[in-house]
Amino acid sequence: MREALATQRRLIEHNRSDLDSAVQKELAFFEPIPTREKELHILERRNQLLEIDYNFLTKKRAEAAITAASNISFHRVIEKATPPRKPVKPNAVLITFMSGMFGLLAGIGLVFLLGAVFGKVRDAHDLHNRSVLPVLGSARPGERYTADYDRLASMLDLQHPDAERLCIAVTSLGAGEGKTDMAEGLYHAYQRSEFRTVLLRTNGHGHRFGHTPPMPQNLSPARAKAWIDQAAGRAERVIIDCRSLAEGPEVPGLVRAGGLGLVVAQTGTTPLDRIARADDWAESIGATEMLWAVHLVTRMTRITENWNALRARLVPQYRKIHRRLYRLLPLWLRRHPLPQGGNRHPSASHSATGNSRF
Repeated sequence: MREALATQRRLIEHNRSDLDSAVQKELAFFEPIPTREKELHILERRNQLLEIDYNFLTKKRAEAAITAASNISFHRVIEKATPPRKPVKPNAVLITFMSGMFGLLAGIGLVFLLGAVFGKVRDAHDLHNRSVLPVLGSARPGERYTADYDRLASMLDLQHPDAERLCIAVTSLGAGEGKTDMAEGLYHAYQRSEFRTVLLRTNGHGHRFGHTPPMPQNLSPARAKAWIDQAAGRAERVIIDCRSLAEGPEVPGLVRAGGLGLVVAQTGTTPLDRIARADDWAESIGATEMLWAVHLVTRMTRITENWNALRARLVPQYRKIHRRLYRLLPLWLRRHPLPQGGNRHPSASHSATGNSRF
C-alpha cells in the first residue's frame, strides 16, 4: 500500500513538473506579445504617414504636369477695379469688439486662476464641501448685523435645550480670522437674551467685559474645567475667546473642558487648504462637538471700516485746527483792518460779536 502511494505521488510530482514547464513555455511565448503589438502599431502608423506623403506628392506631380502642358490662358476681366472709398484696414469696430471680448475672457480666466491658486473661503458652502464638521451659520461684523449673532446664539440654545451652563470655546485656524469679533458678538447676543454671560480671554489680561483670572500653564482638561468654573462663577453662558489652533497649546484642553468648540473661518482670509486641518485636529483631541462659524467680511466692509477709523482720527484734529483758526481770525483782523467801504469778511463781524460756534 505504501509503495503504491509512493508511486502515485512520484507520478503526480512528475506530471506537476511537466505542467510547470508547459506553463513556463506558454508564459515565455505570451510575455513579449504586448511589446510586439506596440512595435506593430508603430510600424503601421509610419506606413500610414508614408502613404499619405506619397499620395500628396503624386497629386502635386500630376498638377504640375497639367500646368506645364497647358498653354491656353483662361483669365478674363469680370469687373474693373475701383479704389475703395473707406479704408479696408484697420477695422476699428471689429478691433474694439475683439478687444472687449478678449479683456472679458482674460478677466474671467484670471479670477478663476487666482481662485484656484490663492483660494480663500467665500461662503459656508466651501466648508460644507470640504469639511466633515457641521456648519453652525454665518455672521457679519458690525453693530448693524446683531441679528446674525442672535440667530447663532438661538441655534446653539436649540441644540442644547437642557444645558444649565453652555460653555463655548471660540477659536480659528490662524490669527486675524475674526474669532474675537465672533466671541464678542455671541457675548452681546446672550446679554440681549438676558442670560448671565461672561466672556473669558485666554491671555489673562483685563478687558472691557470684565477681568479674566490668569490661566494656568500646561492646561489639562481637568485644570481647564477648574479655571472655567473659577472665572465663570454662576454664569449661564460662558464664551471663551481662545487663541488660534496654530498659536494656543491650551485650546485642546479648553475645548474638551467646555464640551463645545466653535472654529471661525473668515471669508477672504481663511485658505481653503487649511479646512481639513480642523477635521484632523478635532479627531486628534477627541472633541465631542465641533462646529464651524463663518465670519462674513467683504471687501466693501473692510473699506468702510478703514474709512470710519480714519475719519474718527482726522475729524477731531480738523475741528481742533478749525477752532484755533476761528479764534485767531479776529486778532488778525485787528492788526490788518480792512479799508473803509471795503467788503468785510462775514466771519469777521460774526467773531467780533463774540458769537463763536466753538
